[in-house]
Amino acid sequence: MQAVTGFHAIEQYLSNSPEGTELLVSSRNQGGRIAKLKAAAGEHRIPVRHVSNDELDRLAPGRKHRGAVLTVPEHQASRSFQTLKDFFSYHTQTEELVILFLDGITDPHNLGAVLRSADQFQVDLVVLPDRRSIHLNETVMHVSSGAARHVPVIVVSNLVQAIRDTKEHSFWIYAADMAGEAASRISMTGRIGLILGSEGKGVSRLALEESDFRVSIPTRGHIDSLNVSVAAGILLYEIRRAAW
Repeated sequence: MQAVTGFHAIEQYLSNSPEGTELLVSSRNQGGRIAKLKAAAGEHRIPVRHVSNDELDRLAPGRKHRGAVLTVPEHQASRSFQTLKDFFSYHTQTEELVILFLDGITDPHNLGAVLRSADQFQVDLVVLPDRRSIHLNETVMHVSSGAARHVPVIVVSNLVQAIRDTKEHSFWIYAADMAGEAASRISMTGRIGLILGSEGKGVSRLALEESDFRVSIPTRGHIDSLNVSVAAGILLYEIRRAAW
C-alpha cells in the first residue's frame, strides 16, 4: 500500500480513488480539516477508520501526517499501462502524444514536482529507468499533491532502448541540453518524446545520441542550470503552447 499524507494531496486522491483506498484518521485529532476529509471520503464512499497516532506514524514514517493518512493500493497508485507496448497498442490512432523520459532523476521531491507539471500539461506517459532513478514512493506521491494518481508511469529496464522503440512509432525525440536550440524557436507538434536529465549530469550521452533535436531554455542567471522540475514545466508548456 502507498501512504498519502498532506491535506491537499489526500483531497485530490479522494476525488478519484481506486477500489481498496482507505482514509485513516487520528482518534485524538478531530479538527476542521480532518472533518472535511471525512466528509469528502463519505461522499466518495471511501471507508474511514480511526486509529492511534502511533499507527499513523508507522504508516508514514518521518512525515508530518497531521492526523490523516490515505492508503492507496500500490498497483493502483498511478499506472494505467504496464509496458510501452501496452501504451502504443492503446494509442495506435492518436496523432498528438507526449512521452516524458526521465534520465537519472534520483530526488523524490524533483520527481514529485515533475509529475505535477506532467499532470498540468497532460503528459500521456512518463518513463523511468529501472536503475539509477527514483521510482514512485510515498514521498513522490506526497510532493506531487495527487498528480501521481493521474499521470501514467512505467519503469523500463533500458531507457535508451525505450527511446529507440518510441522512435519506431513516429515520435520525434527532443532532449533538454544547454547547448541546444532555444525551445521557443522550435515547433514541437505531433508525437513528441522529451528527455530530461538530472541537474548535475544532464541527459546521458547514449540517450542524447538517440534524440532528433536538442532544446534549451535561454537563461541569464548566475547558476549553471534550472531545477529539473522547473525545466519540465517550461518545456512542456512550449510543447503544449503550439497545440493549445
